[in-house]
Order: sequence, then structure tokens, then C-alpha cells
Amino acid sequence: MPVALSGLHRFRRSIRVVTSAAGTLLAILALCGPAVAQDERSELPGKESFAGLSILIGEWSMNGLTAAGQKGVPGERFFTARQKIDWIEPGSSLGVEWSVNLDDGTGIASGRGRIAWDDIAGAIVNTYRGEEAGRRFSGNATLIAEESGETMFDWRGHETGGTSDSVNFEVTYLFPDQNPFLVDFIPTCLDGDAGPEPSRFSWKRVNRFDDAMPLATELLGEWTLRSGGSEFISDGSRLIVRRGRGGDSLSVTGLEAGEGGGFLFSEVIWMDPATAELSSRWIGADGTTLSGSPSVVTRDGRSSFRVEWTMDDPPVDGSSIQEALPVSWLTVDGDRMDLTYTTGLSSDLDDDSASSLPSPMVWERLTR
Repeated sequence: MPVALSGLHRFRRSIRVVTSAAGTLLAILALCGPAVAQDERSELPGKESFAGLSILIGEWSMNGLTAAGQKGVPGERFFTARQKIDWIEPGSSLGVEWSVNLDDGTGIASGRGRIAWDDIAGAIVNTYRGEEAGRRFSGNATLIAEESGETMFDWRGHETGGTSDSVNFEVTYLFPDQNPFLVDFIPTCLDGDAGPEPSRFSWKRVNRFDDAMPLATELLGEWTLRSGGSEFISDGSRLIVRRGRGGDSLSVTGLEAGEGGGFLFSEVIWMDPATAELSSRWIGADGTTLSGSPSVVTRDGRSSFRVEWTMDDPPVDGSSIQEALPVSWLTVDGDRMDLTYTTGLSSDLDDDSASSLPSPMVWERLTR
């Protein structure tokens, strides 16, 4: 597909990004022979390699810039490629789905693949097909080597565009850590004097919690309250925000002013993996607990973290304490965080403008 990854050379021919197995395979059209020779098959990795390939499970993303002058795709545009990999049959078959979209959401490529054991080939084979700018393509790649100590997988593949055009390639997936993973691409059969050069690029594991809550990374660190304090939380109080185990939640701890300041409250923000909805639970020093319904909204062009709070154990006398519970609004600008509380769920503020909010509590970041 005519998409050049940011940092790669611009070529005189169309460049295709084909997401397969666990990465994007960069290929051009060429007339090539068999991808795996018959005498090599006896040395190919066996079914046990699926245990190592499980590291691919999850969602991955990569950003780049489209190449100029490529048919069917506007040039010099930012794009995001995403892929999802999961078991079809646990331990023996993986499914792959991928898409590539421009910054305005326009789709320019998509496809699916399956990584499974092939009895005839005696190997693990990734078979894939997709469409790019209206043109269909299909291919396959065979796992030819695995280095478990380095978590490295070597593939050799062949792709066709539905006509006599085809290409052979070799690609290596290297996991120096769980995230990101690197892709080394080597074209092995070129048509003419133009084509992609050996290249390396990177996929990052998608954190679905960060997708649901874009402010998560900006909130991390230790904060101190500079102004806007109250009887409950005075100026100088501290706030410590950390990620939970696995990176799929945030832990917030409020402390009184000073190094030995006592505990004020704690809050946990997490995402339901089934629904992708955010939830929050607040516990005060006196044992009061509140449940929050968070959402990320845009206000005056800025992202704001809005939480509607409910009391877990409301009064039994039927009093309308819920109407007095706050709605919290949080924005971050560099090392400044504004936190505003309004009473009532929505009746006393205009959701379309920040000017309707009271004066905020202003927090300053001390450390990240």
C-alpha cells in the first residue's frame, strides 16, 4: 500500500504496508519464486512455538506519514495503523485484524490474517488478505526460526496483488521488552531497480485504559495544592497519582500538608475491559465511600475529566443528600491541574462552557 512510514526513505514505487502475524510488512510488487524451499521445511519450528507467539496477543499501534505521489492515498498525511491479535483456538491458532486510518479517520487499508499450524507444510503459517485503496492483496508467511532467549521470530513470505505481480520478503519480529516490539523488513526479490530498502520500525502495545482516559499519563506524579483549599483539604495538601498494576488503572492518594501529613482520601479509577467504560471509587478518611461515573469531555477546546458521584450507602431517612453531592471537573495544562467541584449532577452548570464553573482548586506538580 502506498504508505511510507515516518523516517523511511521515499521510493519511486508504491509502498505497501501489510499488517500480518504481528507487524507491518513493507512490500513492493515483484515477480518471485517460492518463499520457503522444500529442503528447509524439516528444520522449521514446531507447534510448541505457539507458546512464544502468545506474546503477540493484544492491541498494537504505529503512527507515520503517508508518502507523496502515491496512487489512491493523499500524501504527507499522518496515519495510525492498529492491529488486534487474539486466540482463535487457544494454543494453536491466532487471529489478526488490522486497519490503517488517516488523521481525519478515513480508512486507507484493512485486512485479516490467521496464524495456524499447516500439516502439509509442517510449519506455522500466517495466511492473510486485505484491501488497500480499492486494491485487494493476499499472502502468506512461514515461521522459519524462533529464538526464545531473545524472543525473536523470523518469517519468510510471499504476497500477490491478485494478478501476476508478487513479492518475496523476510521479516523479523524482535521483542527487547514486552513493549514495544521491533520489525526488521528485508525484501528478497525486487522488480526492476526501485523498491524498499531494509527497514526497521516499531509497534507499541495499546493501553485501552489510556485510550478511554487520555489524561492518564498527564496526571501521574506528586502534586501540591497551591490555592482553592477548603476545611476538608487545605492549601499545601498533597496528591500522589500512580498507575495500578498492569497500567490499566490509576491510584490517587490525598495527604495532609507536610512530609508526615495524614491520610485524607484515596481514589481508584479503572476501566471495565468488557464495556470499555470508566469507573471510580473514592474512600475518605472517615470511611465514607463514593462511586463515580467518569467521562472525558471537551470544554473550550480542552479535554476535561468529569465525574458524577453517588454515595454507596445513602441515608435511610430519605433525605436528598444526592443533590448535594459534587460533580468534579479536572483539566491538566503542563504542571498545573485545575480541579473544580459543582453541586448537583448537572442543573447548576452549562456543559458547553468552562466559564460556568466556580473557581478551581489549583494544583502544582512537584514530581513526575
